[in-house]
Amino acid sequence: MRQQILDKAKVLSEKYNKLMRGEKLEGENGVMDTEYQFWLTQARQLLADENPDNDKLLVEWDKRANLDNYRFNPKLVIQQYAERHVAVYAFLVKNIKGKSQEKEKQKAYCYKCEDDTNQIVLFKDTSFGPQEIVGRNEEGDESQSVWMVAATIWTITKCQGCEKINLTHITRTDPDRKTDRVFHFPYKFIRTVPSWTFKLPIKYLEILQEIYATLNQELFILSLTGTRILLDTYMVHKVGDTGTFKQKIAKLVSEGFITQSKAKVLEATIEAGNAAAHRGFKPDKETLFDILDIIENLLQSEIVDRKGKKIKEKTPARK
Repeated sequence: MRQQILDKAKVLSEKYNKLMRGEKLEGENGVMDTEYQFWLTQARQLLADENPDNDKLLVEWDKRANLDNYRFNPKLVIQQYAERHVAVYAFLVKNIKGKSQEKEKQKAYCYKCEDDTNQIVLFKDTSFGPQEIVGRNEEGDESQSVWMVAATIWTITKCQGCEKINLTHITRTDPDRKTDRVFHFPYKFIRTVPSWTFKLPIKYLEILQEIYATLNQELFILSLTGTRILLDTYMVHKVGDTGTFKQKIAKLVSEGFITQSKAKVLEATIEAGNAAAHRGFKPDKETLFDILDIIENLLQSEIVDRKGKKIKEKTPARK
Protein backbone atom coordinates (compact mmCIF):
# COMPACT_ATOMS: atom_id res chain seq x y z
CA MET A 1 0.00 0.00 0.00
CA ARG A 2 2.87 2.35 0.80
CA GLN A 3 4.43 2.01 -2.64
CA GLN A 4 1.01 2.23 -4.32
CA ILE A 5 0.37 5.57 -2.65
CA LEU A 6 3.77 6.88 -3.69
CA ASP A 7 3.26 5.77 -7.30
CA LYS A 8 -0.20 7.36 -7.41
CA ALA A 9 1.07 10.55 -5.82
CA LYS A 10 3.76 10.80 -8.46
CA VAL A 11 1.22 10.38 -11.30
CA LEU A 12 -1.11 12.99 -9.81
CA SER A 13 1.79 15.34 -9.27
CA GLU A 14 2.68 15.08 -12.94
CA LYS A 15 -0.94 15.82 -13.89
CA TYR A 16 -0.98 18.95 -11.76
CA ASN A 17 2.32 20.09 -13.20
CA LYS A 18 0.71 19.88 -16.65
CA LEU A 19 -2.20 21.96 -15.40
CA MET A 20 0.20 24.52 -14.03
CA ARG A 21 1.80 24.76 -17.46
CA GLY A 22 -1.65 25.22 -19.04
CA GLU A 23 -1.74 21.81 -20.73
CA LYS A 24 -5.00 19.91 -21.13
CA LEU A 25 -5.70 16.65 -19.29
CA GLU A 26 -7.74 13.67 -20.39
CA GLY A 27 -10.94 13.14 -18.47
CA GLU A 28 -13.09 15.42 -16.35
CA ASN A 29 -11.50 17.62 -13.71
CA GLY A 30 -14.13 16.58 -11.19
CA VAL A 31 -13.13 12.93 -11.52
CA MET A 32 -9.51 13.77 -10.96
CA ASP A 33 -10.50 15.91 -7.98
CA THR A 34 -12.20 12.89 -6.36
CA GLU A 35 -9.26 10.67 -7.15
CA TYR A 36 -6.81 13.16 -5.69
CA GLN A 37 -8.91 13.51 -2.55
CA PHE A 38 -9.05 9.73 -2.12
CA TRP A 39 -5.30 9.23 -2.39
CA LEU A 40 -4.58 12.16 -0.12
CA THR A 41 -6.83 10.57 2.51
CA GLN A 42 -5.11 7.20 2.06
CA ALA A 43 -1.70 8.82 2.40
CA ARG A 44 -2.73 10.66 5.58
CA GLN A 45 -3.92 7.39 7.13
CA LEU A 46 -0.64 5.72 6.24
CA LEU A 47 1.28 8.54 7.89
CA ALA A 48 -0.90 8.20 10.99
CA ASP A 49 -0.30 4.42 11.13
CA GLU A 50 3.45 4.69 10.70
CA ASN A 51 3.88 7.65 13.05
CA PRO A 52 1.25 7.11 15.79
CA ASP A 53 3.02 9.37 18.31
CA ASN A 54 3.92 12.19 15.93
CA ASP A 55 0.99 14.62 16.04
CA LYS A 56 3.14 17.43 14.63
CA LEU A 57 3.68 15.41 11.47
CA LEU A 58 -0.07 15.13 10.83
CA VAL A 59 -0.63 18.83 11.57
CA GLU A 60 2.03 19.68 9.00
CA TRP A 61 0.42 17.28 6.54
CA ASP A 62 -2.98 18.93 6.92
CA LYS A 63 -1.44 22.33 6.29
CA ARG A 64 0.14 21.12 3.07
CA ALA A 65 -2.80 19.06 1.82
CA ASN A 66 -5.62 21.23 3.22
CA LEU A 67 -7.94 18.26 3.13
CA ASP A 68 -10.90 19.91 4.84
CA ASN A 69 -11.17 22.85 2.45
CA TYR A 70 -10.02 21.22 -0.78
CA ARG A 71 -11.96 22.34 -3.86
CA PHE A 72 -10.54 21.94 -7.35
CA ASN A 73 -11.14 24.82 -9.77
CA PRO A 74 -8.54 24.82 -12.54
CA LYS A 75 -9.66 28.15 -13.98
CA LEU A 76 -9.04 30.07 -10.75
CA VAL A 77 -6.39 28.30 -8.71
CA ILE A 78 -4.41 26.02 -11.02
CA GLN A 79 -1.05 27.23 -9.81
CA GLN A 80 -2.04 27.27 -6.12
CA TYR A 81 -3.22 23.65 -6.12
CA ALA A 82 -0.41 22.46 -8.33
CA GLU A 83 2.16 23.93 -5.96
CA ARG A 84 0.34 22.40 -3.02
CA HIS A 85 0.37 18.99 -4.61
CA VAL A 86 4.06 19.18 -5.39
CA ALA A 87 4.64 20.06 -1.72
CA VAL A 88 2.45 17.13 -0.62
CA TYR A 89 4.29 14.73 -2.93
CA ALA A 90 7.66 15.87 -1.60
CA PHE A 91 6.31 15.41 1.92
CA LEU A 92 5.21 11.86 1.08
CA VAL A 93 8.58 10.96 -0.39
CA LYS A 94 10.37 12.23 2.71
CA ASN A 95 8.12 10.63 5.31
CA ILE A 96 6.97 7.43 3.59
CA LYS A 97 9.41 6.47 0.86
CA GLY A 98 12.42 7.37 2.97
CA LYS A 99 11.03 5.32 5.80
CA SER A 100 10.20 2.35 3.57
CA GLN A 101 13.81 2.16 2.46
CA GLU A 102 14.84 1.64 6.05
CA LYS A 103 14.32 -1.81 7.49
CA GLU A 104 11.45 -1.99 9.95
CA LYS A 105 12.50 -2.48 13.56
CA GLN A 106 10.66 -3.76 16.59
CA LYS A 107 11.17 -5.12 20.08
CA ALA A 108 11.09 -8.92 20.12
CA TYR A 109 12.29 -11.81 22.25
CA CYS A 110 15.76 -13.14 21.38
CA TYR A 111 16.49 -16.72 22.40
CA LYS A 112 20.24 -16.06 22.51
CA CYS A 113 20.07 -12.87 24.62
CA GLU A 114 17.15 -14.35 26.64
CA ASP A 115 15.42 -10.97 26.67
CA ASP A 116 13.41 -8.56 24.53
CA THR A 117 15.87 -6.77 22.23
CA ASN A 118 15.84 -4.34 19.31
CA GLN A 119 15.46 -6.39 16.14
CA ILE A 120 15.23 -5.84 12.38
CA VAL A 121 12.12 -7.28 10.71
CA LEU A 122 13.19 -9.61 7.87
CA PHE A 123 9.72 -10.97 7.08
CA LYS A 124 6.18 -10.27 8.24
CA ASP A 125 2.87 -11.69 7.07
CA THR A 126 -0.68 -11.54 8.43
CA SER A 127 -3.70 -13.63 7.54
CA PHE A 128 -7.29 -13.43 8.73
CA GLY A 129 -9.86 -16.19 8.97
CA PRO A 130 -12.77 -17.61 10.96
CA GLN A 131 -12.01 -19.64 14.06
CA GLU A 132 -14.41 -21.77 16.08
CA ILE A 133 -14.11 -21.68 19.87
CA VAL A 134 -15.69 -24.76 21.44
CA GLY A 135 -16.62 -24.72 25.12
CA ARG A 136 -16.76 -28.04 26.95
CA ASN A 137 -18.00 -29.16 30.36
CA GLU A 138 -15.99 -31.22 32.86
CA GLU A 139 -17.00 -34.49 31.17
CA GLY A 140 -15.62 -33.23 27.85
CA ASP A 141 -18.99 -32.80 26.16
CA GLU A 142 -19.47 -29.78 23.92
CA SER A 143 -21.48 -27.13 25.78
CA GLN A 144 -21.38 -24.21 23.36
CA SER A 145 -19.63 -23.03 20.23
CA VAL A 146 -18.86 -19.51 19.02
CA TRP A 147 -17.14 -18.19 15.90
CA MET A 148 -14.75 -15.28 15.72
CA VAL A 149 -12.29 -13.76 13.31
CA ALA A 150 -8.69 -14.52 14.22
CA ALA A 151 -5.52 -12.91 12.89
CA THR A 152 -2.38 -14.98 12.47
CA ILE A 153 0.83 -12.92 12.43
CA TRP A 154 4.19 -14.40 11.42
CA THR A 155 7.33 -12.34 12.00
CA ILE A 156 10.97 -13.26 11.40
CA THR A 157 13.44 -10.87 13.00
CA LYS A 158 17.18 -10.50 13.44
CA CYS A 159 18.59 -9.36 16.78
CA GLN A 160 20.74 -6.25 16.47
CA GLY A 161 22.87 -7.42 19.37
CA CYS A 162 23.81 -11.07 18.81
CA GLU A 163 22.50 -11.15 15.18
CA LYS A 164 20.56 -14.38 15.77
CA ILE A 165 17.30 -15.08 13.91
CA ASN A 166 13.99 -15.34 15.81
CA LEU A 167 10.48 -16.37 14.77
CA THR A 168 7.36 -15.03 16.47
CA HIS A 169 3.89 -16.43 15.78
CA ILE A 170 0.89 -14.56 17.19
CA THR A 171 -2.78 -15.57 17.15
CA ARG A 172 -4.95 -12.52 17.82
CA THR A 173 -8.70 -12.58 18.42
CA ASP A 174 -9.09 -9.17 20.05
CA PRO A 175 -7.78 -5.75 18.94
CA ASP A 176 -6.63 -4.86 22.47
CA ARG A 177 -4.02 -7.68 22.22
CA LYS A 178 -4.66 -8.81 25.79
CA THR A 179 -5.70 -12.27 24.59
CA ASP A 180 -2.77 -12.72 22.18
CA ARG A 181 -1.33 -16.24 22.10
CA VAL A 182 2.37 -15.80 21.39
CA PHE A 183 4.75 -18.57 20.31
CA HIS A 184 8.50 -17.99 20.00
CA PHE A 185 10.94 -20.21 18.16
CA PRO A 186 13.42 -21.00 19.44
CA TYR A 187 10.99 -20.86 22.33
CA LYS A 188 11.10 -18.32 25.12
CA PHE A 189 12.48 -19.75 28.36
CA ILE A 190 10.52 -19.11 31.52
CA ARG A 191 13.41 -20.65 33.44
CA THR A 192 16.85 -21.52 32.10
CA VAL A 193 18.85 -24.62 32.99
CA PRO A 194 21.61 -23.56 35.44
CA SER A 195 25.07 -23.90 33.89
CA TRP A 196 26.41 -25.88 36.85
CA THR A 197 23.97 -28.76 36.16
CA PHE A 198 26.11 -29.89 33.21
CA LYS A 199 28.62 -31.17 35.77
CA LEU A 200 26.03 -33.56 37.24
CA PRO A 201 26.10 -37.30 36.57
CA ILE A 202 24.33 -38.12 33.28
CA LYS A 203 21.54 -40.07 35.04
CA TYR A 204 20.45 -36.83 36.77
CA LEU A 205 21.16 -34.44 33.93
CA GLU A 206 19.01 -36.26 31.35
CA ILE A 207 15.94 -36.20 33.61
CA LEU A 208 16.55 -32.58 34.59
CA GLN A 209 16.78 -31.50 30.95
CA GLU A 210 13.43 -33.15 30.20
CA ILE A 211 11.91 -31.39 33.21
CA TYR A 212 13.10 -28.06 31.85
CA ALA A 213 11.89 -28.88 28.33
CA THR A 214 8.33 -29.44 29.59
CA LEU A 215 8.56 -26.51 32.01
CA ASN A 216 9.44 -24.07 29.23
CA GLN A 217 6.46 -25.33 27.24
CA GLU A 218 4.37 -24.60 30.37
CA LEU A 219 3.47 -28.28 30.80
CA PHE A 220 3.53 -27.98 34.57
CA ILE A 221 1.92 -31.34 35.45
CA LEU A 222 4.55 -33.25 33.42
CA SER A 223 7.33 -31.08 34.88
CA LEU A 224 6.23 -31.79 38.45
CA THR A 225 5.92 -35.52 37.74
CA GLY A 226 9.47 -35.38 36.40
CA THR A 227 10.76 -33.94 39.68
CA ARG A 228 9.34 -36.98 41.48
CA ILE A 229 11.22 -39.29 39.08
CA LEU A 230 14.42 -37.31 39.59
CA LEU A 231 14.19 -37.51 43.39
CA ASP A 232 13.50 -41.24 43.24
CA THR A 233 16.55 -41.72 40.99
CA TYR A 234 18.69 -39.78 43.48
CA MET A 235 17.48 -41.80 46.47
CA VAL A 236 17.92 -45.16 44.73
CA HIS A 237 21.48 -44.21 43.84
CA LYS A 238 22.27 -43.22 47.43
CA VAL A 239 20.46 -45.84 49.54
CA GLY A 240 19.19 -48.51 47.12
CA ASP A 241 15.76 -49.37 45.72
CA THR A 242 14.16 -50.53 48.94
CA GLY A 243 11.01 -49.42 50.74
CA THR A 244 8.66 -46.49 50.25
CA PHE A 245 9.63 -42.89 49.62
CA LYS A 246 9.41 -42.12 53.35
CA GLN A 247 11.64 -45.07 54.19
CA LYS A 248 14.20 -43.98 51.61
CA ILE A 249 14.20 -40.44 53.01
CA ALA A 250 14.68 -41.79 56.53
CA LYS A 251 17.64 -43.83 55.27
CA LEU A 252 19.15 -40.70 53.62
CA VAL A 253 19.05 -39.05 57.03
CA SER A 254 20.44 -42.04 58.94
CA GLU A 255 23.33 -42.41 56.50
CA GLY A 256 24.17 -38.71 56.68
CA PHE A 257 23.26 -37.63 53.15
CA ILE A 258 20.69 -35.05 54.31
CA THR A 259 19.60 -33.38 57.56
CA GLN A 260 16.31 -33.96 59.36
CA SER A 261 15.06 -30.51 58.36
CA LYS A 262 15.82 -31.19 54.68
CA ALA A 263 14.01 -34.54 54.98
CA LYS A 264 10.76 -32.72 55.78
CA VAL A 265 11.25 -30.47 52.77
CA LEU A 266 11.83 -33.49 50.49
CA GLU A 267 8.69 -35.19 51.83
CA ALA A 268 6.59 -32.17 50.84
CA THR A 269 8.26 -32.11 47.42
CA ILE A 270 7.61 -35.80 46.77
CA GLU A 271 4.00 -35.48 47.91
CA ALA A 272 3.49 -32.70 45.33
CA GLY A 273 4.97 -35.00 42.66
CA ASN A 274 2.65 -37.82 43.74
CA ALA A 275 -0.34 -35.47 43.46
CA ALA A 276 0.67 -34.59 39.89
CA ALA A 277 1.24 -38.23 38.88
CA HIS A 278 -1.85 -39.75 40.52
CA ARG A 279 -4.37 -36.92 40.97
CA GLY A 280 -3.63 -34.59 38.07
CA PHE A 281 -2.44 -31.76 40.34
CA LYS A 282 -1.29 -28.78 38.27
CA PRO A 283 1.02 -26.47 40.25
CA ASP A 284 1.35 -22.76 39.56
CA LYS A 285 4.67 -21.51 38.24
CA GLU A 286 5.84 -20.18 41.63
CA THR A 287 5.24 -23.53 43.36
CA LEU A 288 7.05 -25.44 40.61
CA PHE A 289 10.00 -23.04 40.79
CA ASP A 290 10.20 -23.56 44.58
CA ILE A 291 10.29 -27.34 44.09
CA LEU A 292 13.04 -27.03 41.49
CA ASP A 293 15.03 -24.80 43.86
CA ILE A 294 14.86 -27.54 46.52
CA ILE A 295 15.89 -30.32 44.13
CA GLU A 296 18.70 -28.30 42.55
CA ASN A 297 20.03 -27.44 46.00
CA LEU A 298 20.10 -31.17 46.80
CA LEU A 299 21.82 -32.08 43.52
CA GLN A 300 24.36 -29.29 43.79
CA SER A 301 25.72 -31.00 46.89
CA GLU A 302 26.82 -33.82 44.53
CA ILE A 303 29.18 -31.40 42.78
CA VAL A 304 30.34 -29.82 46.03
CA ASP A 305 31.13 -33.26 47.52
CA ARG A 306 33.20 -34.21 44.47
CA LYS A 307 35.12 -30.96 44.67
CA GLY A 308 35.72 -31.55 48.37
CA LYS A 309 37.20 -34.99 47.63
CA LYS A 310 39.50 -33.55 44.96
CA ILE A 311 40.73 -30.86 47.35
CA LYS A 312 41.41 -33.51 49.99
CA GLU A 313 43.36 -35.64 47.51
CA LYS A 314 45.54 -32.70 46.47
CA THR A 315 46.18 -31.46 49.99
CA PRO A 316 49.43 -32.86 51.49
CA ALA A 317 49.02 -34.81 54.73
CA ARG A 318 50.33 -33.40 58.02
CA LYS A 319 53.77 -34.74 58.93
